[in-house]
Amino acid sequence: MIIHFIASKFRTFWERYIDPLPALRREAEELRLQMEKAKRQKKGSKEIERAYRLKTAEIIAVERGISYRNGSLDWGQ
Repeated sequence: MIIHFIASKFRTFWERYIDPLPALRREAEELRLQMEKAKRQKKGSKEIERAYRLKTAEIIAVERGISYRNGSLDWGQ
């Protein structure tokens, strides 16, 4: 029981601080599925599409090592 607790804490620490890509990709996939569902039902999907684009930009920034803050890329200015 204690081992499972320690393992779960380590896993959350790893995803949050060391490797955020799996969590970001999971969120992007959920947004993509919501966007497709909204398009099938012919509902407004602009907000979901915007969130998906922002999440994808964040993933690209993390992959390339560029800091990404408040919806814009920080190129070291």
